[in-house]
Amino acid sequence: MVGLKRHWMLGFIEASACFSIVIKRGRGYKCKNQVFADFSIKFPPDQHELARAIKKALGAGRIYCRSDKDRRCKEVLLKATALDDVKRIAAFLKMGFVSKARRQEFEVWVRCISSIDAGEHLTKEGLLRIALLREDLHSRRQWNKKNYCTIRQRIDPCEVYKRLGSIPTSCRVCKS
Repeated sequence: MVGLKRHWMLGFIEASACFSIVIKRGRGYKCKNQVFADFSIKFPPDQHELARAIKKALGAGRIYCRSDKDRRCKEVLLKATALDDVKRIAAFLKMGFVSKARRQEFEVWVRCISSIDAGEHLTKEGLLRIALLREDLHSRRQWNKKNYCTIRQRIDPCEVYKRLGSIPTSCRVCKS
């Protein structure tokens, strides 16, 4: 495949890529949560070469093939979760978005990456700050994403939650 032009690739990524911050419960981590940035693009199974070309241009990520029951590739996924990889991708994409909403989403993602790189996710306050930032990351709600209040209750339940067993109506994130 011929080398990709930067402006074409930026447009493709703006339209197809997903930026997210994953917060997973885990025993071996400080604050009992693993936090990492995730960058992914899904491709149809016949676009494996395009995925390779984008991976090469970004200099980051891994390519996976999701298979069906018959072990046929049903989609190709370019994914980056290693901190060095997502930092490299963030640097490549700086100032590359046309859409204001997409640019704002990207900027929140980059702020989260900076916090993770600085080790802020290893403290309770830093983890909660990242969880709150993550609320602004997507305009549509992911079915499996734990919201800020759920993460906060895992780490440090508020007094009202302890007393009543439910999220207080004054919570600015969940009840607004």
